[in-house]
Amino acid sequence: MLRYSLSAASLAAIMFTAGAAMAELGSVQYHYGEAAATDNVSATSNSTAGTASCSDCGGASCGCASCNDCGCKSCCENFCKDCCSCGCDPLWTVKAGALIMQRSAPQPGVLIQDTVTGATIADARNFNFNWNGGVDISAIRRFGECNALEVRYFGIDGWRATQEFTTSPIWNFPTNPPLFGLGVADIQSIYTSRLYNAEINVRHHVNDRIQILAGFRWLELHENLNFNADFGGNQAVITDNTDNHLYGGQLGADMRLWTRGGPFSIDGVFKAGVYGNSADNAFGVTQAIGPAFGAGQAKGQVAFVGEIGLTAVYQWNTHIALRGGYQLLWVDGVSLASDQLPAIDVLNASGIDTTGDAFYHGAMASIDFTW
Repeated sequence: MLRYSLSAASLAAIMFTAGAAMAELGSVQYHYGEAAATDNVSATSNSTAGTASCSDCGGASCGCASCNDCGCKSCCENFCKDCCSCGCDPLWTVKAGALIMQRSAPQPGVLIQDTVTGATIADARNFNFNWNGGVDISAIRRFGECNALEVRYFGIDGWRATQEFTTSPIWNFPTNPPLFGLGVADIQSIYTSRLYNAEINVRHHVNDRIQILAGFRWLELHENLNFNADFGGNQAVITDNTDNHLYGGQLGADMRLWTRGGPFSIDGVFKAGVYGNSADNAFGVTQAIGPAFGAGQAKGQVAFVGEIGLTAVYQWNTHIALRGGYQLLWVDGVSLASDQLPAIDVLNASGIDTTGDAFYHGAMASIDFTW
């Protein structure tokens, strides 16, 4: 009996101790639930002040498990939807890059011909421009819901092509009327071209792969064609300078064409726009023996600019990406130096051709910084 009484007492003591432990656990659970409820109230309060609720920020609908995965400080802060629902894009992207491109050869056109036989002595299509490089810089600032503002500039100012030839005894430039050269002349021709571009675009995220854009573009195209003729007893310089100032709107798309979820991807950019072109042409002749004279004209012209870019992207880390690819630019409705001679009216000192087109293509590379 004594042993049984001791066991009962021990059992009672054990049950009392377990009950105390359960009470303590219940207290802990109560306080944890109270803290969670407080957090939920705080989150609800924050989401009310922001642009979206927490449910809009996290989850599969925005491509991330939570807003923190997108780099946001808090799910329910004002900018959470910018970070999450549009594919986890950063606030700023700055691209510092370079282009190396070639201007296409001019369309076939007679520059100098044999007056007697009509044979072509110099043809515009024989100008083969060199490859040249320039800068390509852009900055993108995200704002609002799935929108961004982009500013971009690129320029190349060193394309150059040459031709050298010897004329027949009687030859001429195909102006109206023709400008004749009497006597065999050694002629060196130099053709230079410069291109500058600036644009501002508003971008909108359709989804995590496609952005559409609309904006304003300014493009400048300047060309110069010189002929240095040595007649032996006389020397002459014939020049033609053209300027094109294009202003207008454009539409386009920036698309992620291929990705497997890793650091490598392929992007494509497509743009097209209609522009007003304020073009002018200046033609001049100076010579050691004989008078100097010239002609020129300004004209407005509707122009077109199209751009295609394909780039491979390597996402090095969260803030830096390396980019390289190919770019094509087509400009139509412009005044090119190689097209002007047939349009020159020497007697009325006027003339301009604004129906030219030029292609530019080549490689591009950049480093993208995001934060």
